[in-house]
Amino acid sequence: MLQLTFTDRPLNSIVVNAANGQIMYDVKTPQLRGGSTTTVRDARGNVVAKYESSAFVHELTIRGERRDLNGWLEREHTLSLSRRMHAPNGRKYEWRWHKFAWMVTDSETGQLVAMSRSASKLHGTKFTVEILEEGLPILDAIVTSFALLEARAKAAQAVALAREASV
Repeated sequence: MLQLTFTDRPLNSIVVNAANGQIMYDVKTPQLRGGSTTTVRDARGNVVAKYESSAFVHELTIRGERRDLNGWLEREHTLSLSRRMHAPNGRKYEWRWHKFAWMVTDSETGQLVAMSRSASKLHGTKFTVEILEEGLPILDAIVTSFALLEARAKAAQAVALAREASV
């Protein structure tokens, strides 16, 4: 099993191997006027994924394959946090939000391939992703998707908290 830790917010973070501290990925999202572009680079500095977001565009490119975010991480229904990923290896994976964590399973076999633990300021822990051996061939897609989905989940939680506070 490979355990990766995000050093900061999911879309602006260095991703390190928790076992040895080795840098695995660098995720950066500079804010641009009217949108943003998240770039994921591997340890050698190669761009492995790019996510472009604006009011009208939400496109993700992984390994040269460019798709609309909802085509890459398809929702079950409009209000669902759960997603279905069409990975570069041709397989489909289910992303489920369960008790403040993401669980990723192979759609065909039901086998768990990765899971996350959310960051907690209270407990001093960082956002962590554990990838089982079956998930290693699609590691770039898993890391990129976890970063995007965790950022979206945090944004949704912030909106919900703001609504509660205003009531």
